[in-house]
Amino acid sequence: METAKLFHDIVNIEQERQELQAEGYSWDKIRDVLDEKYRKHAQKGKFICRCCGSTVKLVLYGPEKVCFFSHKNTDECSGKDNYKKYTSSRIGENDQQHRIGKTILKEYLTGQLKFRGIEVQDGYLYKQRLNIIPDLILYFPDGQVWAIDYITGTKTDQNYHNFLRKRIQTYADQGFRSFFLIDEEWYSPHMEKPVLSLYRSEFLMLRSTEYDQIWKEKIESIVRLYGENSLIVLQSSETIRPYTVLTMMYVNMSKLTALMVRCVPIISRSDSTVGWAYMPHEAVPLQLDQIVTLNDRGTDFRWFAPNELSMRDELKQRAQNAYEELNAKLERERMEKEEEAKRLNEQAEKAAREYKQRQEAKTRVQQVYRDEVAAAYDVKQDAQSSSQIRADAFGKVEYYRFLLARFRLSEYLKAYPVFHEHIERCQSIIDQADRDGEISREAWSSLYSQMENMKNALKVE
Repeated sequence: METAKLFHDIVNIEQERQELQAEGYSWDKIRDVLDEKYRKHAQKGKFICRCCGSTVKLVLYGPEKVCFFSHKNTDECSGKDNYKKYTSSRIGENDQQHRIGKTILKEYLTGQLKFRGIEVQDGYLYKQRLNIIPDLILYFPDGQVWAIDYITGTKTDQNYHNFLRKRIQTYADQGFRSFFLIDEEWYSPHMEKPVLSLYRSEFLMLRSTEYDQIWKEKIESIVRLYGENSLIVLQSSETIRPYTVLTMMYVNMSKLTALMVRCVPIISRSDSTVGWAYMPHEAVPLQLDQIVTLNDRGTDFRWFAPNELSMRDELKQRAQNAYEELNAKLERERMEKEEEAKRLNEQAEKAAREYKQRQEAKTRVQQVYRDEVAAAYDVKQDAQSSSQIRADAFGKVEYYRFLLARFRLSEYLKAYPVFHEHIERCQSIIDQADRDGEISREAWSSLYSQMENMKNALKVE
């Protein structure tokens, strides 16, 4: 393990090695400095395990150029076993970033919590053997134990998701409350929309705070007033119901800052939108000491912003504005449709007037043509059975051409499907007459009977 007691002090030998390395010391020089500083105390057996109280050896010659304290092989110590499990389970972390961040986090937690009588220790120093070891453990005077993990390096695969789920369950089985602080590099809001993309493992690290319940109630009241679309426009296969608000804390250990993110998971049946969450407000920047401060009752970390009330009021105002804009848009669309309907109606009325005028003109000559044609046929019925109708009979043909157009628009046409064929046949007769400049008696008789029959059935004058 990396730490041991020396009189009243805690010596973190690996941290000291890293500090010397950062100052530019070579490995041999680092070893000489630490050997000179601690060799005699180590020879006298003055380094004591913080977990079991037995003497530990100082090792400055690790094969991977790391320094640590080692038990004798015969020593029974849960800390020794826990430390092995801890180091093996942290392979996926960014080693240097994680070590530095964990050290900073431990210092800040100690500074904020010691006046409450809360002890902060490395997780592997727990007095019992654990299957999964947290970074840090907080011991409360009332017996509570909290597990704190600092997560670095993005982890996307299913194996990590399963491991994290097991980690959380193991903590719960052990009676620990679990808290996760995630490196800020995981934070990924959408460029334009109030949504956040999340790994599956990130969803597991979201947690509910007492302030989240207040936000949930606020969102529910907004939805009742203005609808869910006033908050975020989603597709029919998506929803943010039941409006469960959760909190994530992203940290930047080098800047000693954090981003508090509240979000509502988007429930979706579409693979393209799985892994997103709605953000009711932008990420809130906080200082590191703020996020490790407990609430007045000492029951939770005080993860909230000083302007929570105004942020909720702003959310309601944005929702109201979106609701009014949507209604205004719908009203504009309704008015545009009414204007279009009015325009089309005016066009129809104009067409009806023009048609009426044409019809009246046709009607005036209709009887004249009919009488003339009938007279011509009567005179020549026996002597000229194959003769052609006079050219002036074409006025009637023109009238029938006009009627054919009316037939096609008649609302009664769908009741007489066979008329489609009759209309085309009549059109063909008229077109042939146009080409020939005359119409035979047989063609005229067929045209006349079909047109008159359809005119009565389709109620077209």
